[in-house]
Amino acid sequence: MSEEQQTQFRKEEVSEKDNMITLVLALFFGGLGAHRFYAGRMKSATIMLLITSFILAIWCIPSSLKESAQGLKALILFILFIISVMLKLFLGIWILSDIIMIFLGKFKDKEGKVIK
Repeated sequence: MSEEQQTQFRKEEVSEKDNMITLVLALFFGGLGAHRFYAGRMKSATIMLLITSFILAIWCIPSSLKESAQGLKALILFILFIISVMLKLFLGIWILSDIIMIFLGKFKDKEGKVIK
């Protein structure tokens, strides 16, 4: 490690936020973006919350409506279902990567300080 890299490593600021709280929030309420709200990362937390809301809205369409859908209505519902599955997969990967970053102590708050 060069001297410049060692200096940068020492200068890395640590957040006042608690790593364990962030990890628990990510594990239990990750889809709602709770860990990101806690870290002060409001934009990405809001995006996570909106994605989860959209997925829930699609999955909560009454089954009677799904069963009676024909033609274009059925196609639209199918496309919305596929989109929600892809978003769920994307959100799951995003949450998993956040959990790994938190566990490794590399997750940062809104000010760019590492939460340890």
